[in-house]
Amino acid sequence: MKRRLLTLTTVLLSSLTAAVLFQLAAPQHTHLYSRMQAEKMKLRAERRADVLAGRSSDQPNQDWYFVPRIFNSTKRISEGLREATTYRELQVNRLAMRKQTFANAWSFVGPNTIAGRVLVVKFHPTNGSIAYAGSASGGVFKSTDGGSTWTAKSDHLPSLAIGHLAIDPVDPNIIYIGTGEGSNNWDAVNGDGIYKSTDGGETWTNVMKDVIKDLDLAVNFIAIHPDDRNLIFAATTYGSGTGALMRSTDGGVEWKAVLNGPARTVVIDKAKPDRILVGFGYYNGRSSNGIYISDQRGERFTFNKVRDYLPASDSIGRVAMDLSPSVPGTIFCAMQRAPKFAPTENQDFLGIFKSTDFGDSWVKLASSGQSNMREALRSQGDYNLYIRCHPTDSNVVFFGGINSWRSTDGGNSFRQATTQSGLAGAWVDMHDADFSPQNPDIMLLASDGGVFRTTDCRKSTMAMDEVGTGLATMQFYSINYDRQTPTRVMGGTQDRRNNIGDAATMNWTQLVNWGGDGGWVAFDYTDPKIFYVAYQYGRLGKTTNGGTSFTSIQKGLVLRDANDNYLFSFVTPFIMHPTDGQILFVGGNKVYRTNNGGTAWLPISDDLTGSGSSLSQFQHLAVCKTNPDVLYGVTGYSSIAYRTTNALAAESSVTWTRIDAGLPNLFLGEVAVHPTNGDIAYVGTAGFSPSSGVYKTTDGGSSWTFMKGATPETSLPDIPVGAIAIWEKNPQVLFVGTDIGVYVSIDAGENWLPFSEGLPNVVIDDLKITEGDVLYAGTHGRGMWRTSAIVSTVEDAERRKPIVFALGQNYPNPVGHRGNAAAQASTVPFTIEKAGQVAIRLYDAQGRLLRTVLDEYREAGSHEVQVSADGMRPGAYFYELRSGAKREVRKMVVVD
Repeated sequence: MKRRLLTLTTVLLSSLTAAVLFQLAAPQHTHLYSRMQAEKMKLRAERRADVLAGRSSDQPNQDWYFVPRIFNSTKRISEGLREATTYRELQVNRLAMRKQTFANAWSFVGPNTIAGRVLVVKFHPTNGSIAYAGSASGGVFKSTDGGSTWTAKSDHLPSLAIGHLAIDPVDPNIIYIGTGEGSNNWDAVNGDGIYKSTDGGETWTNVMKDVIKDLDLAVNFIAIHPDDRNLIFAATTYGSGTGALMRSTDGGVEWKAVLNGPARTVVIDKAKPDRILVGFGYYNGRSSNGIYISDQRGERFTFNKVRDYLPASDSIGRVAMDLSPSVPGTIFCAMQRAPKFAPTENQDFLGIFKSTDFGDSWVKLASSGQSNMREALRSQGDYNLYIRCHPTDSNVVFFGGINSWRSTDGGNSFRQATTQSGLAGAWVDMHDADFSPQNPDIMLLASDGGVFRTTDCRKSTMAMDEVGTGLATMQFYSINYDRQTPTRVMGGTQDRRNNIGDAATMNWTQLVNWGGDGGWVAFDYTDPKIFYVAYQYGRLGKTTNGGTSFTSIQKGLVLRDANDNYLFSFVTPFIMHPTDGQILFVGGNKVYRTNNGGTAWLPISDDLTGSGSSLSQFQHLAVCKTNPDVLYGVTGYSSIAYRTTNALAAESSVTWTRIDAGLPNLFLGEVAVHPTNGDIAYVGTAGFSPSSGVYKTTDGGSSWTFMKGATPETSLPDIPVGAIAIWEKNPQVLFVGTDIGVYVSIDAGENWLPFSEGLPNVVIDDLKITEGDVLYAGTHGRGMWRTSAIVSTVEDAERRKPIVFALGQNYPNPVGHRGNAAAQASTVPFTIEKAGQVAIRLYDAQGRLLRTVLDEYREAGSHEVQVSADGMRPGAYFYELRSGAKREVRKMVVVD
């Protein structure tokens, strides 16, 4: 097929008709540096109701992911993701039917051996070679070699945040995954209920969609009853300290809340199968926190709270429990202390408790008072906490906080079992552990660094190995490339520092000498050994030896005010002059400039935000490439935008104009400037609302136009836009990164089409285009990807081929015969080569005519007709197209 470079006169979108409309129903933990630990917890403790636009909330407001997406949104995050995903699928289907598409094929570039955070890991119940890992925002991965290598298995679900998973003990091909993070961490990603697979993770079906339609729900734990595989419990949370223990008696078809409260964990001992224990644990203490017991298999109104033996409910934070498989009736419980009751900020370890009578009574173990465990959680007990019992040795118990600890005397005392490096080295912030069914001394650990494995978990010193090959779960905040060697790429990540790699070879290195969470990065234009990196709140660093060591370049930057408030955002924006690598700009509450490679910074503005909140400071800066005096900046939930036209003047002479009149009152997270015309710029907004998307100015910010799209099928969904990249060779072409992938416009934002073929359904945090026309995407959960930025279309002659008689596959397929009205209809596309009478008829599997869907005159060309599934039982059906002497038949499937 011939293809050609897109030119200004090639507008594929002009052939799209607005006649075919569709509408959707509206509706950190940097443990290596205790100082950074304290900073994160300080922000978690802050409350600002105005951030939530008047909503009452007890959620920590200083949240990198959550706040931008709820600030003035009209939809919940999970609702917005589901609607946007469906919207995009309809766009793709319609364009495919017309053979109208842009050529794009994304490929993964890494890291492939350095993983991001994994929240749960589970072995197959009988086969130690098979294991599953659920990542915080990258989906489910499967290993068939005991954890050595991994393959992604859920790239196209609406949410790739996996909070927990459970495997059916009778049929291990049946797997349940619970989506969403239930912790109050910085970038906790919302979920989409529970998905079920019946083929070992190859395909997934949402079995909780009716329950979650009105909730942003996180599934923290899933437990399958040992005697009845259709009896399933899900510990869920949503909102501020709310949630429920959900129960299904039919394998996930229907769910009911049986106990309301912040449910975090469930245990069921097969020696007493009628007893269900659930742990409630809102992180900062609640009267509902604690342990509840039902002796009637979790029936509603049968739970009683354990009122003796355990600490006061208000002092309890998160709760984790596990059974001793080798001693019936023995249960261990690890508790976080509510921060408001902690003696010091880092002492949120409340204790380890043990029951030997199925939970009737509990004893606080001596290990709870160990002096060296007081800071085992180090202010992060809500985020990293697990307890697991060895399958065959009742004396061996593992407890996870910042590191993993091990007891060899039944929990009475613990010693630290993992370290940051060395023989027992494993990345920190522990979330889960599991043991091989064939050799229980083989253990997998899930942490912020992916998955780690030991084959000798009972030896005095465990040998730990990172087993992350293929576990591509890195969460990038920002990315960049080296202009001298464009395959040389770098990015700042969540809790995995800054990483540098080669997109061609996929060899990556973690830059270990600067920071915890990474941030914005930039390569020097002339010397490959010089580059700049950042970590939290304006901590900028520079290397002159290729990353072997870094020097702080913060001289002149005021990072906090007199009240100890942060004056830079968590992910601090800094950019380099387009041609002079010695000149850089950084944004906080002010904009600063250095003319000497970071040796010293001077402010080139006054305080432009007037806020002591990190998320009100500048979130993004952008400069005009051919006129770097033109500099734009946007702030977060203060919704402010500024522009200067003399950014290179003497520091005291730089003037700024506020330009946000016409922009929506949403979190502003991205700005991009036309490479040759400083009056043209684009701003991307966060939030899920009809106002979310891209705004454009052609007059330097005096006015803004909402670039939604000309027709429903060429519009952006109501989705956050977190990245914008303009193709310099043709600035009519721009790409945007959203929470569901990449979109492209070839007419300067007038219309948009999906541009995500081969790309996982993941948040896009950054986009960069090289001079060689390579488009890089940094994702928050699936690493870095690339594709060609040369937008090409099918040659006009190809598209002018004669129309042929054709019957397309209905979509969606299968189609539901009950549920919401939108799910009961399916679209059948068809094409006829000449005008005439057309009939479409529907038959059952036995060939009996059910109804005539269409019988009328139609012009030559492409058409569509709606087929309703009302009154149709689940099963296979056939629909037939007849026109003149021509006939074609296709199959459609109806499901319950």
